[in-house]
Amino acid sequence: MGDVRMRELIELGRTGGLVPLRESSLYVEQRGEFLQVPREAIPRDTSRELLLLAIESFDDAVVGYTDKTFELSVQTDALFLKWASV
Repeated sequence: MGDVRMRELIELGRTGGLVPLRESSLYVEQRGEFLQVPREAIPRDTSRELLLLAIESFDDAVVGYTDKTFELSVQTDALFLKWASV
C-alpha cells in the first residue's frame, strides 16, 4: 500500500467514512431483495489495508514508552510483514 492510499484511508477515518464499513463488516444487511453478509461487504484488499493501518497506528502509539513496548514492536513488525505480503 502506498502513501497515497494510506492518506486516503486516514481521511476516510477523519470524515466518518469508516463507520459504515465497520457496520457492514459486523452485521448482515438487507440490500433490496438480497442479504449482504459481512464477508462480502468489504473488498479483501480494503480489509487488508485497514488491518495494516491499524497495526501501524498501534505500533506508532505504543512503542517507545518502555522496554516491554520495544519487545512488542518486534511482534507488530512481524504481523505487519505477514499481512503486507498477502
